[in-house]
Amino acid sequence: MTHHDLTANEIKDKLLAAARKVDHSSYDCFVCCILSHGILGSIYGVDGRTVEIKDLTNFFKGASCKSLQGKPKIFFIQACQGKDKQIGRN
Repeated sequence: MTHHDLTANEIKDKLLAAARKVDHSSYDCFVCCILSHGILGSIYGVDGRTVEIKDLTNFFKGASCKSLQGKPKIFFIQACQGKDKQIGRN
């Protein structure tokens, strides 16, 4: 499933739904890829608001997502985490 240009709340809602409303029993693991901008420990939604990465990954802990209990949960997050700006080439 792919989603584009989500607000901070939409990111939380989509991942919460993936954790609680999907039966993962027939799957061996869960993989999530997030490409965004961010600051240390958080990512930005398109609305400029942040979501803490730990809040997103917590949705998939065994107590919250029983059908993934004991299975790998893999999160690839491509997002700047610092305050320094990079200068692009002309």
